[in-house]
Amino acid sequence: MNVCRIIQSRHVRIVAALTFVAVAAGCGNTPDKAKGWETLYEAYQDQQASRKSKGGSAGGEAAQKQAQSIQKAIASSKVPLKLAVLEETQRTAVLIRFAQNGPYTTWRTSSRQTVTTRNGIVTGTRGLGYDLMSSDLGTASSMITGRRSGQANRVYRHLSGENHEVPMLMRCSYSPSGSDTVQLPTGRSYSATKMSERCENDDGLKIRNTYWVTSGGAIPQSIQWISPEVGKVALQTLKE
Repeated sequence: MNVCRIIQSRHVRIVAALTFVAVAAGCGNTPDKAKGWETLYEAYQDQQASRKSKGGSAGGEAAQKQAQSIQKAIASSKVPLKLAVLEETQRTAVLIRFAQNGPYTTWRTSSRQTVTTRNGIVTGTRGLGYDLMSSDLGTASSMITGRRSGQANRVYRHLSGENHEVPMLMRCSYSPSGSDTVQLPTGRSYSATKMSERCENDDGLKIRNTYWVTSGGAIPQSIQWISPEVGKVALQTLKE
């Protein structure tokens, strides 16, 4: 399943063909100059041309060239990559693995926005405007990666108007909701179980996160809530 198609189900209308090649050409981020990013820009231009093309064969050839360019760019990367799509603003970005601190991985865009994950679950962000300062997972992580049904508490922390961290306790339930296939822009696919996480706090705020979890506990794709202002972010693995 394509990450862009998933997001279409709510407020955002992202054209499925605009996967991670669109990142290099705009969306608010300056493309990195590392080897491979120039290829992404060329792929974006090819994709734009194919959208305007009336001929089926010409469009098909452009799409094939685009796919090859994407695969080449990903293969040239020396570090793991993720694609991020913000639900509310439609902004997209490629994130590179920037730092590892024990079980926590920090992913960074070319404009220095970051997302921190633990076992694929978002525990913090920076540079988004209304960030998730930190999150305590408790037993939620084992529920999700183990693809088990059950309940757990999570704590989200956001900044108040006075720049103080405010904890928010969420009571969450977990359940598998069927099998699915995660299809990546590279052509690689993962067989996964969709895990649903439904949470609510004392003020009646309800959120729902979705994780695609492999048999080994990896999360190649997810849709996760960040904050009331930011909304959700969709994450997809591009290179491990």
